[in-house]
Amino acid sequence: MRARYVIGADGANSMVREALGIDRKDLGFREQWLVVDVVPHDIGALDLPTACQWCDPRRPTTHVQSGVGHRRWEFMLLPGERAEDFDERRAWELLAPWFTPADGELLRHSVYEFRSMVANRMRDGRVLIVGDAAHLTPPFLGQGLCAGLRDAANVAWKLDLVLRGLASDQVLETISPERQPQNEWIIAFAVELGKVLCELDPQKAAERDRTLRDAGPPPALGLPALQAGVVRADDPMAGQLSLQGRVEIDGRGGLLDDVVGAGFILICRGEDPLAALDEEARRTLDALDVSLVALGTAARDVDGRTTAWLQENDVEAVLVRPDLYVYGSVGTADALPGLINDLAGRLGMPATSTT
Repeated sequence: MRARYVIGADGANSMVREALGIDRKDLGFREQWLVVDVVPHDIGALDLPTACQWCDPRRPTTHVQSGVGHRRWEFMLLPGERAEDFDERRAWELLAPWFTPADGELLRHSVYEFRSMVANRMRDGRVLIVGDAAHLTPPFLGQGLCAGLRDAANVAWKLDLVLRGLASDQVLETISPERQPQNEWIIAFAVELGKVLCELDPQKAAERDRTLRDAGPPPALGLPALQAGVVRADDPMAGQLSLQGRVEIDGRGGLLDDVVGAGFILICRGEDPLAALDEEARRTLDALDVSLVALGTAARDVDGRTTAWLQENDVEAVLVRPDLYVYGSVGTADALPGLINDLAGRLGMPATSTT
């Protein structure tokens, strides 16, 4: 089989990664847990939360609803316990406080080793790796799949431009420097949270419980901004995740990406921003099929959040990438041509696409 590019999305034991000889950095977490999936006869009859982490020093345990008709439990193996001892009988013993054979079927049980690892690179020539092939995180933040989706969003729009001849192959070199620092940050966060949740010392666990009860709700998870790659240099908004407000365009209202669709988005306020653009910038917008959201003219800011976002950052316009990260911003409309031409240069757009 021949292909222009190959994406290795083939999991933790990635054959693609191993074939390329890509090394991984170990971030220091390694624990075995028994994962048990069940199918209840009546899922509504189970008096259980949608998701819960029992921080029990006798055996830390996780429970989560896994789809419409499934439930999952995860049980930490304690020091000295062996994976081969956790058979079906042992799985039912551990489930007993919450779920018995009378409640439903045990679908599967398996011991997994939770690791924390990051691949040294996500690209090797015409091959890319994403998801668990590129990074492994303990499950305590629920961010493993989320990180893989962020990888996919990042790769998809860049590879699409390359395959359509609208960007240089070199744009794929930006995938690792954009994604892996974020992935490593989220893994380190999950490792630290795992240390809190998996405390086996009863006295330390009791102190942890008192601290958590007094601390109140935790803050929302906020990922660090992209620091390198396809983002405009020396721009305070570049690399931030864009805002998802409600707008109305041509009589259709809803969340911004539902109304506008996929692709690049230029969000502006004030007068028609296209009036400030030179021919080169207009050709770039056409070639990249950039959607224009002109607040106050062609678009209505339904909830006011998008306009407030621009005002708080003291900018006139923001250019958003297809994966919803900000490429860059400008304080005045007459600076828009420079922003758009800068994007064309950073993508390595061929002259034929902008002439």
